[in-house]
Amino acid sequence: MRDDLDLKQIKHNLEEQRAVLLSRLRVKPVYRENNVKNEPVNPDRADLAQDYFSRERQTALLGRMEGTLEQVEAALERIENGTFGKCDNCGNDISTDRLEALPYAELCIECQEKQEKK
Repeated sequence: MRDDLDLKQIKHNLEEQRAVLLSRLRVKPVYRENNVKNEPVNPDRADLAQDYFSRERQTALLGRMEGTLEQVEAALERIENGTFGKCDNCGNDISTDRLEALPYAELCIECQEKQEKK
């Protein structure tokens, strides 16, 4: 265990973040149905394009939230098994500053930079 980290506070923050993500993911987006009354039979192309764009954006945002939720849950698991704060790649300590900024970081800065270059 690392002595330079307040694991109780980090765990509390991660649990709060998980709760927020779960509540946001439970709210399902409402998409317009083609069979809605008072809607034209042949919708305008601009309307169709806007609907498509909105759906794509919503799908991307939901995907990003799901990915973040997975990372938060993995970080909570690392706290429980005593490996929190260690780089998954090289095993070195992840800097305290990095963990304060991104508490679910799995890699140290050096390994993250190497991964991004690939």
